[in-house]
Amino acid sequence: MDINRVELKGRIGGDVIYRKTKNGNEWASFFMVTNEYNPKADIDKDKSMATWSSVAIFNTTLVSKLKSRGAKQGSQIWLIGKLYTSEKEKNGHTYLYTNIIVSDFEIIKTKATKKTEELPNPPQEKEQEDF
Repeated sequence: MDINRVELKGRIGGDVIYRKTKNGNEWASFFMVTNEYNPKADIDKDKSMATWSSVAIFNTTLVSKLKSRGAKQGSQIWLIGKLYTSEKEKNGHTYLYTNIIVSDFEIIKTKATKKTEELPNPPQEKEQEDF
């Protein structure tokens, strides 16, 4: 039996973007950052490594929950979902995009991001595909 399950705990690393599908249903997307601590890193190197993930929520009930909980950049979130990879052709090149499609989540802590506490830089903005 194959399993496609992702479980992450991290922070929302930018603005949550709300869009509509072709059928008019609202969906949300954002980047999520998780940090992995590396105690063996050299003294001169950062002991934490940031990993950025592209996240999408299509369940309208979960999108409403995301809005009502005040999710924004810096909010700590625990999510469960699955990996979804899609192809897009542009200028003769085929690009693969991997997103996490959320099936459930919980906002652990909502806070305003302070200027002194900046998140690492997100991956370069890529054209988000309308699913």
